[in-house]
Amino acid sequence: MRGVTKAEFQEMFFRYGSEEDGWGADYWNRFFAPGDSRPMKYKVRAPESPRHTRMIIVSDYSCSEYRMFFTTIDDEERLFGR
Repeated sequence: MRGVTKAEFQEMFFRYGSEEDGWGADYWNRFFAPGDSRPMKYKVRAPESPRHTRMIIVSDYSCSEYRMFFTTIDDEERLFGR
């Protein structure tokens, strides 16, 4: 994963996220726009292929990091046991 600025993280959030998947302006404004009381790092792993369409964001407060990565629909279903 590579470190990015909050602005770069936001750009990727809106480029790859969709309202239908719950990644819209409401989500951004609720969880990221206000900022945290502690400084957070932003990390991203870009989609590996056109099949990697499912965005996942992990909030890791023990490391003070937000991590964005992408997976396939099949991998997401296996991950969440669907």
